[in-house]
Amino acid sequence: MVNARMTEGLYGQIELNPPHWVLQERQLVNWGSYGGYHTFDPSTMFDGTVTLLTGQSESGKSTLVDAQVSLLYPTGAAFNKASNAGRSDRSDYSYLRGQRGIRNDNGHDEPVFLRGMTDDGEPYAVWGAIVDRYEDTTGGGTLSIAKFMTLPAGGRSEDVDKFFLVSRDPIDPRLMDDYRDDVFSVPLFKRVYRTATVYRQANLFHEDVWSRFGLTESACRLLHRMQASDAPSQLDDIFRKGVLDEPSALNRGRALIGDYTQFSENFTAIERNLHRVDLLERMADKHIRYIDERKRMETLRAVDPGREGGAETRDAWLGARVHECIARVAPTYERGIAENQTKVASAQRDVDRLDAELETIREQKNGHGGDRLQRLQEQLRDAERERERMAARIERLVPQFTKAGRTVPGTASAWQALAEEAVEVRDAYDERRKEIDALAYPLQERYSAMRREAKDLQADIERKRRSRTRITKEMADARAMMAQAAGLEPEQLPFVAELMDVQGGEERWRTAMNVVYASLAPVILVDKRYEHGFARAISQIPHASMARRNWQFVDVQQDYHGEPREGWMSGKLTFNEESPFADWVRARVADARSDARCVAHIDDSDVRTRQVQEDGQIKDGAHGSHGTKNINQVIGFVTEGYLRELADELEQLEQQMDRTNQEIERIGARKAELEAQRDLAQAVLGVDWTDIDVQSADAGIAMLHDEIERILADPALAELEARERECKVRLADARKRLARAEDELAGAKRASRAARAWLDAHGDEQPPALNETCVELLEQTFDGYFGAGTSDEERAARMLGLDSGARVPGHGAPAGTGVNATLRALGKHAEKAVRTRLEELRGMCEARKSECETAMAGYIEQFMPNDDRVSADVENFQVFEHDLRELNASTIRASADEEYFHSLEKIHQDLMQLNTALDADRSKIIEQIGKINRLLERYPFGARRGRLSIVPQVSKSDPQFLAALRARLADLNAYQQQGRKDIERCKQLFAACAPFVELVKEGFDEFAANKRGNANLDPRRRSRFFGEVTDPDGTVERINSTGGGSGGYLQELTSFAYGAALMYLLANDNATEPSYATVFLDEALIKADGQYTRRALSVLPGLGFQVIVSAPEAKTGEIMASASKVVVARKDPENGLTELREAVLGTGDDHAS
Repeated sequence: MVNARMTEGLYGQIELNPPHWVLQERQLVNWGSYGGYHTFDPSTMFDGTVTLLTGQSESGKSTLVDAQVSLLYPTGAAFNKASNAGRSDRSDYSYLRGQRGIRNDNGHDEPVFLRGMTDDGEPYAVWGAIVDRYEDTTGGGTLSIAKFMTLPAGGRSEDVDKFFLVSRDPIDPRLMDDYRDDVFSVPLFKRVYRTATVYRQANLFHEDVWSRFGLTESACRLLHRMQASDAPSQLDDIFRKGVLDEPSALNRGRALIGDYTQFSENFTAIERNLHRVDLLERMADKHIRYIDERKRMETLRAVDPGREGGAETRDAWLGARVHECIARVAPTYERGIAENQTKVASAQRDVDRLDAELETIREQKNGHGGDRLQRLQEQLRDAERERERMAARIERLVPQFTKAGRTVPGTASAWQALAEEAVEVRDAYDERRKEIDALAYPLQERYSAMRREAKDLQADIERKRRSRTRITKEMADARAMMAQAAGLEPEQLPFVAELMDVQGGEERWRTAMNVVYASLAPVILVDKRYEHGFARAISQIPHASMARRNWQFVDVQQDYHGEPREGWMSGKLTFNEESPFADWVRARVADARSDARCVAHIDDSDVRTRQVQEDGQIKDGAHGSHGTKNINQVIGFVTEGYLRELADELEQLEQQMDRTNQEIERIGARKAELEAQRDLAQAVLGVDWTDIDVQSADAGIAMLHDEIERILADPALAELEARERECKVRLADARKRLARAEDELAGAKRASRAARAWLDAHGDEQPPALNETCVELLEQTFDGYFGAGTSDEERAARMLGLDSGARVPGHGAPAGTGVNATLRALGKHAEKAVRTRLEELRGMCEARKSECETAMAGYIEQFMPNDDRVSADVENFQVFEHDLRELNASTIRASADEEYFHSLEKIHQDLMQLNTALDADRSKIIEQIGKINRLLERYPFGARRGRLSIVPQVSKSDPQFLAALRARLADLNAYQQQGRKDIERCKQLFAACAPFVELVKEGFDEFAANKRGNANLDPRRRSRFFGEVTDPDGTVERINSTGGGSGGYLQELTSFAYGAALMYLLANDNATEPSYATVFLDEALIKADGQYTRRALSVLPGLGFQVIVSAPEAKTGEIMASASKVVVARKDPENGLTELREAVLGTGDDHAS
């Protein structure tokens, strides 16, 4: 037995706390390398010592420790990683079957197991168990906890069946071996272990055991962390991950996110329903309008020419309307006859009287020379008419004189001279026209050619600016057709010309580049992946549609070697490195078959080397040199400089066009002048001077006026002349009145006869009964036929075949012929009007129907996408009408507002609770660490017996986060004080919370963009923890690391931190000692040298814990002095099975346990 007081010189006496539950015995059945039944009995001496479990590597130490993980710790806790190079690939299944290792079978790794398969390869069932017996050292008895596992023959990991037992009485797992051939079940376990409680779920088992031991999930996870070989490097890791509770702000944040998400979804559903209601209401309105239009169509049913009897009804109404009109007008015709007879008699008397008076005046005039005066007046009228014809001829000639830049001559001699000049112009016109045309035609052809060239150049510039390539339009069109035929994009088929250009500073070699690579530039490159079927697809393009094009398949995955050569054309090039074909092009242009040496002057004596000059002259070996003829400049990239060159070229061409056009306009002016002279000559030669001698005509007219005035100077004749003129006027007026009265009398008689004949023939016709719409339309048609504003008299005149004056149009026509013709015309007019109106109504009806069905289709698409029973047909409106009734628009709108108010109020509460939680969580961390420090006050720390305390530093959340929270709360508080009546403001405030909710989401790993949430909600992430050691002399030392310094001292700090954390988690708020005491350490806290390892290992026992340390044999000597019991695990290398032996210290012997 080890003397525990050997540690006093290193650490000094620590006042021990009596623990409660300690592990008394662990029983294993078929667990890992522990085949069969094994027991492990740790030391229960509480004298500051530990139980040491040692052995060689892979001997089964961690297997024994992992039984603690499988039995007591939360489901999913990883098995220890002290072995297996720090990885954990163990499981209940691998332990139950006793996985021994991995073997390679024909290239496949397969596990090797100790159990579950006979040597002959036959599977068999396996069962195993872990049973721990704990003792309450305060006199509370014992508690046994167990985990039994079974695996059927050939079962896999998911087939492992598990049973969990808790009992105050001992549990001997060997009893179940009698039932190894049976199926384990709860009744079986209850029959074997009568006082045991049996569980099938690990969580229920843990809940029972943890409550008895005073454990929590957090405490178990801390024990698990302590057990692992990895030690934390910072105190932060211990307290953040092992001690501190989950902050309430995280719960409040989750609640806020959940509520806001739920409310948003609710609002989306509400808005969706409101949208449905809106669509349905608008659909209902459209349906009402459709029904109205259909009803309007039905109102014209009686006169619809397309329906049986419609035309007859229409014509009957029109006939009655005509009869009414004629009947109303017929009496006026009778009155007209009497009135016009009186007018005719009166007018005839006036005509007879004026004829006699005029004859008397003429006889009196002849006695005073009146017959000569009459002849002179007739001559004057003839002279004045001729003078007007002369003036008209001159007026027609003036524009031609003006066009020729001349004026009309004023004398006969000038006109004769102009006529002689006109002969010369006419004779010379053809020759002069040929001379002008000879100058004009070449200029016009040149201008047309330049205009076509400018148009092509402008289009070429635009195309190159868009495509960023110098290739010709024909090349681009051909590529487009090839791409379409092959199912590719044009960008996938680049020309070689598009993938290279001369380097900066080598622009002078551009012409030479296009000559050297003239045959390579128009080659289209195709990715070899598209080779299959490519040629066949291209062959489908008609030959007439596309000039022959060459293409080259290129494997873009292949490495192409070939570097441009200095002094050669390939060395002056740059390439489009973004293209997958760049390497192929670089190698191809450097190939000896394509490249050429750049020289100032071609050396004709060199017949081996391909040479080229700057101007494009090239000599290909023995072949003669040639230049740039028929070679397009298509190679290169489109740069802004290149586009400016093209623009300059276009500008120069346009300037040449302007100069040519000016010259054409000058020649055109000469031609117009020649034609004007020709036209004037023709006009002059076609007119004699006497035809335009206005001066002579004016002289003759003046002589006639003088002679007439001389005769009229006789007063008696002048008086008779005046009387004659006045009598003629009165006679003409009397004759007009007589003719008009006679016409009106004849018309009245004819109209009266026609009206009476119609009325006598048709009797008293009554119109058929029609609705208001039909009557209104027919009345409009009747009025429209005769013209708006026409009177009944005018209408009757048209119907009776009379004009507006009621004159007789002819004789011999049957009675009613005109009316019948009018009725036929009226019927056609009315039929057209009715059809037009029906078409309008039908169109409007169809439009309303279309609008309604479009609304239905939109509704179906949004809300009934998978319902094939309903189609967008107005005949199905009752389905949508039912939806509208079911939705109850008024209720939805009212509940929507209330839901918004309620949701905003709940979000307000969430934000207030979150705000409170942020402060409370920070205070709680300080409070929790304070409790731990009160536990630590009782225990000395370090060789100088100082006092250790933990100092927390908890920072606040991000200021922007807090400011956003306060802003939302301020807005919501203000809104609440206003009485929450404004629904639009409510919606705005709810929407305004969305950005803050997104900020809250960033505090959770599952929402954060980098899958690591920020520290705004979790004060643990904003916390730092330091250890302060106050020595008896008052010296204070601050420590924040548990590694990287003095090994033993920092291990001791780690032990104290873990121990204090465990004491806090295992104790009640008012307790000062733990209720569960067993701590497994799998190679943990033993990394320093011997002296400091012993000091570190003395801390946890000194704090009242039962410590079981698993350590390799290399550390045995350092830990031995701190151990009250040593157990050795030994594995038989032949069979892979482990056995435990307790070492007898001081003798070097051990014996099997």
